Amino acid sequence: MTLRRSVLLLPVLTLSIGCSIDFDRFLGGNRDAGAALGDLPDAATGADALVPGDASSPTDATVARDTGTTTDAPPARDALPAVDVVAVPDVPVAMDAVVLDAPVARDVVAVLDAPVARDVVAVPDVPAARDVVAVPDVPAARDVVAVPDVPPPLCSPGSASCATATARRVCSSDGRAYVTTECPAAVGASGVCASGRCAIACLAGRGDCDGNPANGCEADLSVSASHCGLCGRACVGATRCASGVCAALAPVPDLLRPWVSMGVAVDGAGRVSAVGGLWAGYSAVDTHDAWDPATNAWTARAPLPESLVHPGLVADGMGRIYSVGGRDGGGTESVRVWVYDWSSDAWTARAPLATGRWAIAVATGRDGRIYAFGGEMFRDTSYGAQVYDPASNRWTSLAPMPVARGFARAATAADGRIWVVGGRDLSTYLSSTSVYDPATNTWVAGPSLPVNRSAAGVTLGPDGRIYVAGGESASSSVSAAVYQLNGAGTAWASRAALPLGRSHHGFVTLRDGRLASVGGGASSGRIATVNTYDAAADTWR
Repeated sequence: MTLRRSVLLLPVLTLSIGCSIDFDRFLGGNRDAGAALGDLPDAATGADALVPGDASSPTDATVARDTGTTTDAPPARDALPAVDVVAVPDVPVAMDAVVLDAPVARDVVAVLDAPVARDVVAVPDVPAARDVVAVPDVPAARDVVAVPDVPPPLCSPGSASCATATARRVCSSDGRAYVTTECPAAVGASGVCASGRCAIACLAGRGDCDGNPANGCEADLSVSASHCGLCGRACVGATRCASGVCAALAPVPDLLRPWVSMGVAVDGAGRVSAVGGLWAGYSAVDTHDAWDPATNAWTARAPLPESLVHPGLVADGMGRIYSVGGRDGGGTESVRVWVYDWSSDAWTARAPLATGRWAIAVATGRDGRIYAFGGEMFRDTSYGAQVYDPASNRWTSLAPMPVARGFARAATAADGRIWVVGGRDLSTYLSSTSVYDPATNTWVAGPSLPVNRSAAGVTLGPDGRIYVAGGESASSSVSAAVYQLNGAGTAWASRAALPLGRSHHGFVTLRDGRLASVGGGASSGRIATVNTYDAAADTWR
């Protein structure tokens, strides 16, 4: 219908007629067919010249031809050249090109083979691409990176903490384990852990009064005269520390008999042993009596295996009592060495001296070994110096003393050096002192005493000073003088004198801090008296 309207609008009437004839041919060649369409008479709206039945209309010739009457046909054919000018004959070609070839154009546009293109674009094998991109085997990568079999770090490498109240643990270098060690104990103390560090905790009744953890809790607060109950609380005057309380000190009772030229020493428990010497006539004895501070009484203990006068008596680093040398009842110098065990109440022989001597100066060093200096031999005085090691049971020779001494006494100072004081060389009484340094095996001269002194008592006091008491300045001339070495070790100062002058006595430091002079020989003869000295108060009792 659209094509017909376009032809009717053409300005040339002959073209319209020709097109009408052509269109009628297209509709079946008769008007009845066109009338059957129902709308053909009204198709050309406003075009009266084209109404059928109009005799004056040029279209009649066309109608007549359509119905078989062709007498007027030639005039109509004469109009054909006009149609040729307008190029109407080419219309069918144009129509054929547009209409007939449309399917071909549609074939190109529709792209019937689109599925092939889709095969390429859609990539049906996408899962294979996903296999590459998504990496389905991710767990294998996690095996390498995450290391699932290795636990996470437990701690920061090198950090320390307390595993228990007594054990310290340190984190290993890889942070995955702890190394745990027990905190070490010390003297009078147990090892404890605090804030990741090992420390010491003093046992009941003990105190670290010098502030040095290396030597543990060195002070026994139950009996220490300088640290009674508390560090720094000293018991002064005639008092003692008992169960951590300063109380009046009971006097040490006198010996069981008058006694002289015996050896006297204090063991590790504070007990005082007196061994050998003379008390019955002029014969050496094997007597052994001991004073126990717990009972404040003297009792008889196992006698020495041999009778000796002037034995050197000393306690080793373990608190055991040793008897070194001496002279027997026949006047022969002894080489024997004996050690006494309180628990078994028995004496045992140890390695002997190389040569027998008596009236030897003995002392225990800070190293726990026993040092022996000088002594008397038959018609001679010794320069000799030896040291005994309880662990190896062996004596070793040391550098000899600068001065030969017998009846000298020795004490170990707070700095570890050993002072050998006074004595005599045969009949010559000495005021000089010699100082031995175990660290260097050398001797130096110390300050001389104000007077000559032999067979005196020498001990280290609770104040770290060396004290000298009594002795002889000449044959049968006993002294009551007491001297104290100053802190610098350069001079001697006088202190309160003994209540009674004496020599060949025992002079020791008790565990409660008092100094005790035990027995000895006075101008009146042998005595059993025990006097005690309070260094802080400078008084004797």
